[in-house]
Amino acid sequence: MKNQSDLRAIKTEENLRTALIYLLHEKELKKISVKDICDKAKCSRNAFYFHYQYKEDLYDAIIDTVSDIIVESLIPIVPTENMLDNMSIYTYSEKLVNGFNSISDDLKSLLTNDNGELEKKITLSCYKNISSNILTFYNINESQKVHLISSYLASSLVGFMLNFINNDETNKEMATQILSKLLEGANSSVHELLL
Repeated sequence: MKNQSDLRAIKTEENLRTALIYLLHEKELKKISVKDICDKAKCSRNAFYFHYQYKEDLYDAIIDTVSDIIVESLIPIVPTENMLDNMSIYTYSEKLVNGFNSISDDLKSLLTNDNGELEKKITLSCYKNISSNILTFYNINESQKVHLISSYLASSLVGFMLNFINNDETNKEMATQILSKLLEGANSSVHELLL
């Protein structure tokens, strides 16, 4: 049984995650062995198996961490639509950009040899959260309109953020300003479509 407060176990788990992320930058998950991960993490196979049954479990744990950060970034900063103004949209945009930026190195490595599955998972996670946010934010019931709007917004947001983290010429301030303007327009359109 894992002890969540054992500093050695925590450090080993961090090393395993870092090692896999590094290796994913070089090759696909299916071409990475547990031995490769352990060699890079400077730990034994026993240490690996103490934390994970399979390398896919380690990969999934990394994806879960990345998804949690993205989901945290999607939490609205105002509870209802009538409290929304351009400043709160800018602050929300900044929160989204900072959230994605905080995991940009991990995302770049994870996406390097990915066949599109990770982007689909991220988009689906965003879709679920955006849909839930819209229902709560506008105090409405689920509908096909909400699904279509959520799908569009999730795909657009993920595309925007992946382009941002993969483009060294785009800084956080520029990304925040552009996203803020796009979200102002999106909010106006969503408001018109739903109310």
